This record gives sequence, structure tokens and C-alpha cells, in this order.
Amino acid sequence: MARYCVLSLAAGGYDRAFRRNIDSHRAYAAKHGYDYHCLVADHDPALAREVAWLKVPLLLGALAGGYEGVLFLDTDARFTEDCPPFDAAVLGGEGDVFLANGHSGRINSGVIILRNTPSAAALLRRILASVGEALPASASVGWGENGYFIQYAPSHPGFRLLPEAWNNTTAIDRPTHIHHFTGPLRDAYPFDDEEALAWAEIQKRAKAKGEGGLPDRFAFFLAIARIHDQVVAGVHGLAPFDFAWCGLAAAARPGLVRRRVHVCFDVNEADPDNPYVAELVRGIRATTPDVEVQIGVAPFWTQDYSQVDVLHIQWAEVLCAWKRPSEDLLESIAARLRDIARTTRIVFTVHNIDLKADFGEMAERLLDAVGQVASIFVHLSRASVDVFTERYARYPWARDRAHLVIGHGDYDIYRRLAPEPFVPALPRPTRSVLVFGGIRSAEELALTLDVAERCAAQGITFTIAGPVADSLVHWKEQKRLEALGDQPIRRIHRRIPSRHVVSLMEMTDVVFLPRAGRLNSGVLFLGYTFLKPVVAPRSHSMAEAQAAVDGPVYAEGDAADAARVIAEVFAAPAVERLALASRTFRFKHGEMNWAQIGRQHVRAYEWALAAAPQRPRLGAVSSSEAA
Repeated sequence: MARYCVLSLAAGGYDRAFRRNIDSHRAYAAKHGYDYHCLVADHDPALAREVAWLKVPLLLGALAGGYEGVLFLDTDARFTEDCPPFDAAVLGGEGDVFLANGHSGRINSGVIILRNTPSAAALLRRILASVGEALPASASVGWGENGYFIQYAPSHPGFRLLPEAWNNTTAIDRPTHIHHFTGPLRDAYPFDDEEALAWAEIQKRAKAKGEGGLPDRFAFFLAIARIHDQVVAGVHGLAPFDFAWCGLAAAARPGLVRRRVHVCFDVNEADPDNPYVAELVRGIRATTPDVEVQIGVAPFWTQDYSQVDVLHIQWAEVLCAWKRPSEDLLESIAARLRDIARTTRIVFTVHNIDLKADFGEMAERLLDAVGQVASIFVHLSRASVDVFTERYARYPWARDRAHLVIGHGDYDIYRRLAPEPFVPALPRPTRSVLVFGGIRSAEELALTLDVAERCAAQGITFTIAGPVADSLVHWKEQKRLEALGDQPIRRIHRRIPSRHVVSLMEMTDVVFLPRAGRLNSGVLFLGYTFLKPVVAPRSHSMAEAQAAVDGPVYAEGDAADAARVIAEVFAAPAVERLALASRTFRFKHGEMNWAQIGRQHVRAYEWALAAAPQRPRLGAVSSSEAA
């Protein structure tokens, strides 16, 4: 690695629009023995058109990476052949932060030269931590990071103003070191056809207006961190993103401060209604003793949240006891959420695409009330992010908030509950399929029965165990079907006690998911827990999980295809079944480890907390202490 580097950022097509400028960067660096890094990033609407803010952490990464000096220039800037080496011409004197005035008569951050000193890094951190703060008119340029350089750089003791020759934005015919084709000089850039086409595409994008009033600083920092780490991956001499650069001490050093988290869900630890939440709480408590976890729904309405750091809502429906809310109740929930959000960060886990179907139009209104105050959306898969954000694209919170992926855990909790034999006892057929969990729609019930009948004709026994709505099957008919006893299709349409789950799974050869229009299914991970082959629809998160273990999938809603895939699972050679079990075992003990998932949730909480350091919190480290 050379002692000095030239650095540029080509985001959202700038590498194509100013291709010949980049050629000059490369030639200048080679001529003087500098490293050259032109980092190419895709366009990200979260960071506005030019992704200008990304230059600040890239400079910090270059200093942290060990370069003694760095020259950053925008890709719309070009070195002249006579440009001298910046290490001798600029860094040979005093100072550690060097910028020139632009055409406005104020500092222009299109060219930045830095000496690697603690004070130079401190100035960059101060600028980055100021994202979203309002600027006085004397510093504001209407968007991006330039106004913050104008505001903070001149008072920095190591600041030195460069001659205009180092950042010439006004005259193409003036002797200069760097022509910067912005402002008055933009029209002087000789675009060729390819560059002109790329520039026209860039011009169509909206540019952010105004530096202040950022709706969620942490979502912005998270977007910067994601893109920063993408573009520096494998680049020697550029350090990965460090949240401490933003003044976010808790995110940089998770676990050093005591946190209070309220998981808004009632958990019966003896017979958990929702083992996912019970295991998540256990995983957090076991791995992060500095986090105090409170559970229950009642505190949502009663407690003082000024002493609670994070409210974690797993299902929005719990706020109205899983019953369709009235207008008055919905307004009360929304008002309470807004009040809580004044002091407490809110995290929401996306388990389903939509809330309960029988909520009608209230479902989306309830989700909107939560979305407006949520800092982070947690998803169980990458597929979930795309499906959810597309479904709710018209809501600003779906576009602007951070979306994190934290996988689903196992269901070993059932083995710790003193398992009891399943009642009524089932005969152990040679080939058995289990459909487990609630059936929520007529489409799912019809698909289940169609597949079961097709499989019964091949000597495959189906057990359908789990609740079904009375609107689908009358309760009297549910009891009659269960009483039929030994049949190729066993129907037990009621909730299965948790202590019976182990023996039920032991009677099962294959788990079948008859899901239609669903985002996720916990039954998939129940099957993985017991190393059973799972036949799932080729849909959303379920298909993504199956791909991780190379498990069998069928075309969503296609009963014939599902029956065919089930038959293929039974017909597979023993070595293939063993290989699938082996892959599932590795996935279960790796990706589905609750200790790991608990730690990932704690990190998400710390990120959420760090998004608003101006709000006082119990035991929080201030941004000044972080510096």
C-alpha cells in the first residue's frame, strides 16, 4: 500500500457519465505513485441523487486504513497534466484539512485533501454526526454534505484554504490543477454520446432539498453503512464502516450500557401460546445480561415509557387483543404509539404481509399507525423485505425506514416442556404427512384436502392438526371429523397442546405447508427442528428457507404438483433423505441458533437507540462521551 491515495466515488452511473475524468484520476495517481480507488455504488434513493454523504465515511475509512494523506475528488472533476503531487505541494506545509472555494465564494467539497491526524478525523466525524441538522443560510447549499463543510471546516484549527487552481469551477481557460465541471463549468464538459446518455438518466432523479429535518437519522446511517461496506469490500487500505464515526457510541460498543426492552406480547412459559416470542426473550436474556427484557401487553397502556429504551412489537394485532379495532380504539392506539415514540424507539417484526384478514380496512390502518413510529422493521428473510416494501410502497415508512433481516429460530422449546403422548394416539403408518398449525383461508383448506386425497390414493396418510375457523368448518363438523378415527386423512381441527408436539412430530415422516399468499410459516422451522423433510410452496420467505437446505418445493396453490413432490420425497433413495437431514441439521444449529438470534436483536435495538442520541435514555452514553 502506498503512503498516499487518490479517492473518488462514482455512484448511480457517475462512472459512465464522467468516464474520461476517471481516466485522468488513474493516470495522476500512477504518475506520482499513489494508490487510486474509484468506488462504484448503485443509486440508492435513501441517500439522494449524488450519494454525496458517502464521501465522508470513505475519507474516514482511508484515514483508519493507514494512509498518511488522501486527495478526494468528485468524478465530475478532472486532473490537468500539470497538476503537481499533492503530498509535496499541499501536505508539505502546515495544516491537515484543505479545501478551496467554489463558484459561490464558499468552500466546495468536490476536492478535499487531508493529512492523517486525529483532529482531521474528528472534524469528519463531527460533520457526519451532524446529518439532518438545520444549517444557517450562510452555510446552506440546499442539500448534501457541502453545507456542513462550510459550517464546520473554517473554525477547524488545521483548516487551510487551497488556491482555486485545486478546484476550478469557474473558467475552463484558466491555468489550473483540477477542473471541476460543476456550476458555471458544467456546460464546458465535452460529454461524448455514451456519457451524455448516462448523465441524462442521472438528471431524471430527484435531488433532496434542504439539509435539515431528516425523518430518521439512523435509517440514513444504516443506508450509508450498507453501501460503504459494499464498495470497500476487498479494497486494501479502506476500513469498513464504524458507527462510532456518526457519534453512535452504543452501536459501536454494544452491551456496555444497561438497556430496558419491552417485548409487547403475553408469554405463558409453562405452555407458550407463541414459542417464537418465548424463545426470543430467553435468547436475549441468556446472552445479554445487560438488557432487561419485560414482556406482556398490559404495560403498553399503563407504564411510563420514559425509562424504557425499546418497545418491540411482534404482531400489531396484540394492541387490540386480536379483535377488529373500532375507530375509537384505533385512534387511541395511534395516539399511544405517538406518545411512546417521544422517548422510546419502536421496533416492529414483519411476520405476515397483511394483518388479520377479518380486520378489513382496519388492518392496513393499524399497520400504518405502527409503521409511522417504527424505527426499524425486522424481517425473517431477505425475500420478506422485497415483498413487504413493495406491498406498502405508497407509505413513506416502508421506503424510508431501516429493514433488517434476522432469521427464524428453532423450536427445541417443545423438548423442554416435559413432552406427553399425543392424544388421541395415531397409528404409525409407513408413510405419514403432517399439516400442522392454523388454516386461515378457504383456499388453504381446499388445497390441503385436495393434496391429501391425491396422496391417499398412493397409500400416504395425512394428519391435519391445528385450528380452523368456524366459518370454514362448523365446530360440530370439526368434532365429527375428529371422531372418525383411523382414516387415510385424519382431521383434528383444534389447537394442539405444546406438550403433545414432540410425540406428534415423532409420528411424522414429512411436513407439508399448504400456505397460500403467506409470507412466512413457523411450521417450516418446526419441521427443521425435528429434521423432517418439509414440502413448502415456492413462495416468498418459505422458498428462501428451503433453498438454504435444498429442500423440496411445489408451485404455490398447485395440488397436483404438491402431491407429486410429496411422492418424490418418499421415493427418494435413503442417501438423499440422509443428505437433506444433514443439511437441515447444519442449518438448525447454525442459522436457527437462538443465542445468535438474541444477540442480533440486541444489536438491532442498539442501532435503533443510536438513531436519536438527542433523546435522554436510562444509562445511555452521550455523543460527547463517545467522541
